[in-house]
Amino acid sequence: MKGSPVKLAIVVVLAVVGVITLATAFDSGVPTVPTGAEITLPAPVPGTTKSPVSKPSPDLVQGISVGVYNGTEQTGAAASVAARLEKQGYVVPEVGDTVDPMKTTIVYFVKPADEAAAQALADTQFAGAPYELVPDGITVMDAGNEVPPIKSAHLLALVGDDYFSQ
Repeated sequence: MKGSPVKLAIVVVLAVVGVITLATAFDSGVPTVPTGAEITLPAPVPGTTKSPVSKPSPDLVQGISVGVYNGTEQTGAAASVAARLEKQGYVVPEVGDTVDPMKTTIVYFVKPADEAAAQALADTQFAGAPYELVPDGITVMDAGNEVPPIKSAHLLALVGDDYFSQ
């Protein structure tokens, strides 16, 4: 009975069971999915991800112009923000740079009547950035010179470093 087929079958079955046992004992917890299979991921837990930028109500965007100024070291930040705002329906008559670097984004409104539009812009596009009436004497850069920001804009968005951590 030294090499009987029954003993060989038992050894093969025990080897297969052993491999399966070892594989499940050291399971990494990562599920395997057959190629071409559809995967459904669970919904994220509330509060664990950043909320997407929302669109303000149309009445707070219609006819509102925003001058966008880059106060970061990131080249093109103002142009990127301006493009996003234009997709939202804002008019962006001027894109430029701030005089000094800015850590915090701020939205200014030029006339008190535009305060609600400034709040909507700050809340929906800049994660609740502060907003206030534009102070006298504020300047921005234009071709290397300090100049007053565009006077025809309703709002001024000065983009700071915090914009990239939103």
